[in-house]
Amino acid sequence: VCAAMVKVRVKDRSLPVGGLIENYFDFIQNKEYRLADGTFARNRPQHNTLWLDDMFMGIPAVAQMSRYDKAQKEIYLAEAVRQFLQFADRMFVPEKGLFRHGWVESMSEHPAYYWGRANGWAMMTLCEVLDVLPKEHPDREHLLDLLRQHIRGVAACQGKNGFWHQLSDCDDSYDETSS
Repeated sequence: VCAAMVKVRVKDRSLPVGGLIENYFDFIQNKEYRLADGTFARNRPQHNTLWLDDMFMGIPAVAQMSRYDKAQKEIYLAEAVRQFLQFADRMFVPEKGLFRHGWVESMSEHPAYYWGRANGWAMMTLCEVLDVLPKEHPDREHLLDLLRQHIRGVAACQGKNGFWHQLSDCDDSYDETSS
């Protein structure tokens, strides 16, 4: 919601959403639970967990703030890239080209469920970051490579009917119309 408000406010500075943006962004930057390294996280359903939902709800807002508050642009871009890469380090599975939906710090083997909708969120998150990241940014090529790997992984899971399954790599899970 915050990223959408920032986008519309950048297009039309007269819209009275500044207070809402500041409220949402204050939560994302200052109140959102984080792992020790600063990655957006949750303490439910288990302590120190990551979910692709949170990647999508937080990182695009940070990226878009680089357009809203230009004085802090470099800080916001650095944070958006850092957050995305920290999620990807834990949740992207290169052999599949997919993101696992959840990650639990206390587990040595992490859940390996590749929820179709959540993979869409991860892809959209990366697109949001790339949309505002300058072409000369030192991490841009690495992020583009991750996007290409992810696109190949998701494309490989598309069913013959054009849909993806609820669990992307499980043909026996139902067709997910929102993937």
